[in-house]
Amino acid sequence: MSALLAHKTRNLALKNVDRLPSLSPALNQLLGLLAKRDVDMRQLSRIITTDASLCGHILSAANSALFGRSVPIKSIEQAVARIGLGKLRMIALSKSVSAIFRGMRTPPGWSMTRFQLHSVATGAAADILCGYLPVEDREHAFLGGLMHDVGKVLVATGQPAEFIEIENLVACTGRNQIEFEHQILGTDHAELSGLAVAKWELPFSLARAVANHHSPELPRKLDEVSLSAVLQAADRFINSLGISIRPAQGEQPSPELPIIEGHHYPGSEFAAHFGEGWRVLSAVCL
Repeated sequence: MSALLAHKTRNLALKNVDRLPSLSPALNQLLGLLAKRDVDMRQLSRIITTDASLCGHILSAANSALFGRSVPIKSIEQAVARIGLGKLRMIALSKSVSAIFRGMRTPPGWSMTRFQLHSVATGAAADILCGYLPVEDREHAFLGGLMHDVGKVLVATGQPAEFIEIENLVACTGRNQIEFEHQILGTDHAELSGLAVAKWELPFSLARAVANHHSPELPRKLDEVSLSAVLQAADRFINSLGISIRPAQGEQPSPELPIIEGHHYPGSEFAAHFGEGWRVLSAVCL
């Protein structure tokens, strides 16, 4: 490919980011509030109740069999008491972000359900890892996992022919998807994901971590772990469970615990923690 053609192809791919809708005011407020260590529950309730769909999803989850149905839940405050702030945070963010892509036309072979499952699972795994490791920018772990593959949606919806070509090349050769994305698009889904996060005016540290989740950056402090490294490890772990965007072909992969070089954590405890949380999240986040 000539330098001129490569430049033109890259510009076309980058323009996919411009097609993204803006975040709703409610989601913008929600993201800002849930990033804080101490959440004002009255403010959280006010934000959620301005979005009828989101409010309905949360109340439905709180009244589901997963959390018991002895006493009907009728308010967000009651929902937090039953679900817990951590899970409510994940449900609210998952539902809000997935709504952005609702109605987008996708090519054959793309499943928005698989995308959402993979994204939520990666976010949950990253968030749990932060409980065992000294991760910088840890407050963005779940959202980083939720958004790390947004670039794949942009390619699938904006350049469906190129998306199918990349998928076929990966399926035929088994080689790295990033390699073919650069070859065909002049960029990759990680860079596009980072640009999407930046367009939504979310924190720079989150955009940087998402953009680098296939080539993690070094942490700012030697005894810490970069968020991009955690996103990469969580992404690999979730793919190893078979919770992937691409349909499974041949034998199912073997589960592999996340590996963070230079850091140790109780792997079996992490796996049990994830399994318990995923049972709930997979049922209520989609």
